Amino acid sequence: MNSLGERIFELRTEKGMSQSNLADLLYVSRQTISKWENNQSIPEVDRIIAMSEIFGVSVDYIVKGEVSPSGNTEIKENTAAEPSAPTKTVKINTTKSYISGISVSVSVTFLLSLLLGIRGLVASILYTDGGYNSIFAVVGMVLNILAVASLLSLNRKMVGISYAAYTVSGIASLAVRGFGITSVLSVAAYTVMAYLCFRGNKRSTKPLCISACLLFLIQDALSLGSAAYNFHTVAQFTPRNIIMSLISMLISQIPSLIFHIGVCAVMYLKVNPLPDREIPESTADKRGMYIPLVKHVLLTLFTLGIYDCIWICRTTESLNCDSVNERQSGFRKLLLCVFVPFYRIYWYYVQSKRLEALMKQERMTAEGFAVVLVVLAVFLPVAVPSAFLQMKVNEFAGKRINEMNDE
Repeated sequence: MNSLGERIFELRTEKGMSQSNLADLLYVSRQTISKWENNQSIPEVDRIIAMSEIFGVSVDYIVKGEVSPSGNTEIKENTAAEPSAPTKTVKINTTKSYISGISVSVSVTFLLSLLLGIRGLVASILYTDGGYNSIFAVVGMVLNILAVASLLSLNRKMVGISYAAYTVSGIASLAVRGFGITSVLSVAAYTVMAYLCFRGNKRSTKPLCISACLLFLIQDALSLGSAAYNFHTVAQFTPRNIIMSLISMLISQIPSLIFHIGVCAVMYLKVNPLPDREIPESTADKRGMYIPLVKHVLLTLFTLGIYDCIWICRTTESLNCDSVNERQSGFRKLLLCVFVPFYRIYWYYVQSKRLEALMKQERMTAEGFAVVLVVLAVFLPVAVPSAFLQMKVNEFAGKRINEMNDE
């Protein structure tokens, strides 16, 4: 008579399931399934019951391997008499959350920088004699806004068009103003980005992204170095003035650099998407929801809002549970949270109510913490409400996480 592990292996292979598929359905690791099948450990009673429902056999067949009087195993007899309903699964697109969060966060950072620079642009036009510098400044502002809009559309061709326009503008600037190493580097970087958007594939995307990022970094470094040399040649510039001027330049360059690196990340993920996860329908993806609280707080405070945007998308999508909550688009909610004043307070309230519904379904204590979260969002809007909501999400997901760690 075959062993318990051999029976699990036979049932799994007859269903056409991999060890990873079965592990996801049972909320255990793939290594745990391997240990069961190699008779290195024995599954718990609730896991055996769950496997009997998944495979459409009785618990006795899994445990004892009983055979019916006609010589057929119970799995065939049960399948013939009463076919088991296939387990319905839902695909979770992890790439979408990352792309949406990165695109919105870097676009908002760059857009705020552009809005702050409008005053200086207007002043340079009104109080100088204008000329080519003012024309190229206005064209650059228009192209930057076009780049932000194209990235928010999440359309590769639109992003490629914006970078092609950057390239044309850079070449025109070289023709009018003359040769400059930083200008040549910027044209080269924009050309690489345009090629990445239009022609990038799985093989070429990574080296193109690295090349573009290095070109942008070298360009900014050379600009700072050139400025430092020029400041040093001016007699009235003290070391303190030089350092403060360089810091001011660096701060003004950071949003643009973050934006271009963010575009590289989005294009890379579009060409090389992360694998989708399949989870049972009406079941929250608990392992994906769990984030250590210290890690969450540190990323929220020190990633210039990039992680925060990804977290909003991720949390909204993770709380989609067909049998309990109405499905919501993480990208749509993220746009509303970013561009609609005070909408994020409402988002906290809605997500807390959705989490309460999931906790009640799991027979967990779900006290009304929605009001507390709204109060925190109103009076302590930075980091505190997101940490509180993530703490409640971890409480919901922690039970399964602990079970997997015990295996």
